[in-house]
Amino acid sequence: PGTMLNALRLHLSLVRFFWNDPCFRAPMLVIWVASFGGALHAPVTPFFYLQVGATTVDIGIIGFMISISSLILCPLYGWFIDKHSAFTVMLVSCFFCAFGCLVRGMAQTTVGLFIGGGILGLGAGPLWIVVLAFLCSNSDREQRASVVSGYIVQVATLRILGKCLYPPWNYLLEDIMGMTQTLPRYRVHMGICTAFCFFGCIELLRSRPALAQAKVSLSGPPKLSNPEDEESTHISTRLIPFSLIAFTCVIQAIAVTVGGVLWPLFLKDHFGWGATEYAYVLFLSSLVSTGAVAMYPVIDKEMGKFQTANVTTIVAFASSIASFLVFNKFAHVAVMCIYMAAACFLEACIKSIASLYMPQQLQGRSFGFMATLTGTGEVIANLGGTYTYNLTKGGALPLLIVSGFLVVCLGLFGVVGTWYNLHSHNSPPPTPLDESEEECGSDGDVTSPVLAKGFDMHGTVHFRQASIASNTS
Repeated sequence: PGTMLNALRLHLSLVRFFWNDPCFRAPMLVIWVASFGGALHAPVTPFFYLQVGATTVDIGIIGFMISISSLILCPLYGWFIDKHSAFTVMLVSCFFCAFGCLVRGMAQTTVGLFIGGGILGLGAGPLWIVVLAFLCSNSDREQRASVVSGYIVQVATLRILGKCLYPPWNYLLEDIMGMTQTLPRYRVHMGICTAFCFFGCIELLRSRPALAQAKVSLSGPPKLSNPEDEESTHISTRLIPFSLIAFTCVIQAIAVTVGGVLWPLFLKDHFGWGATEYAYVLFLSSLVSTGAVAMYPVIDKEMGKFQTANVTTIVAFASSIASFLVFNKFAHVAVMCIYMAAACFLEACIKSIASLYMPQQLQGRSFGFMATLTGTGEVIANLGGTYTYNLTKGGALPLLIVSGFLVVCLGLFGVVGTWYNLHSHNSPPPTPLDESEEECGSDGDVTSPVLAKGFDMHGTVHFRQASIASNTS
């Protein structure tokens, strides 16, 4: 209980930090409103497509268009963040997300849905990666685990809240406001996300001066050797361990996607459960997964990054084998919730470790690269998972294959962890930062000290002095 309370304090402090800091408030507001608004209409989206006239194949094509756009654009957006301006990329992503939702919600034919989906792909997918890369580019290395975990938890919490509020929101439209016709009511549902994202665009424009100053200054070429020291070895030395850790994004995405795609099919085929039962199970799984990720900073501090990743992978491996072999419905749900929580927890482990192997001026590109690998894993899982499930007529083969991938993931963590242990003894400790309480940013194109706030396990906010350069967009 004490550990859980500390984790809760930590995340509440992180929310207050994002809200109070002028450099981070606007990007996080964009993510908060976009996550909530997107979840609010998520239950109705496929039914809206069908009402407009789309087939199941058309729905798959729209989703494929959005995914492919993210695969291509995330590295490009990441490069632009590193080289030019995070503000421009966030504004473009948020605008395309809003405009794509508007076009899709006003679509009269399937062609309109395709156009809206194409525009949506330019912003909806990359937006979450862009903001996370921005946060990691402008946060203390020691607090990277807290930032990554807090970001994932906040997004997941708002998505759960949005889905929970769909029934009363639909009741308000249908029974109180009298919108009994299905398609017009669905258009209102789809359009609400546009309002949230346009609000995000306005907030970004209003906060442009603060965002223009949130750019980490570079003093000389990047020199890195291990996650605790950015001053000892050339960047090329980091590429191998970073690439190995980044490759685990493919495995993690396969694990999460296979579980998410095949679980409702398994429940239907083996237990006869329908959409209502699955909705309750999915809600329970989301709560367990979000709670698990919320504990990551505390567990990371107690066990260390690599040991935490190894234990998480072992838990995912064991539960992946057991989940489809347990045919008692309640035991199956319990084991599957553990599996999904471990797979989601693994995302925080991977991104936290990988972000430490790249200097701050390469965070955008590194997160863009990881997003592409994650999308690749999702495509593989969607195609291969359903194929193997049908091949075995509802058998356990898909998750048994995933368990094999998780063994590979465990081996990669072992290799990188060994590399780190070997090199960490040859590097001087990082130079401590002086404590400071100066305000964010300064005028002109000069380097200035800003607040880089950290958090201990009791949720206490600390202040460190970091070097930030003004960067107008």
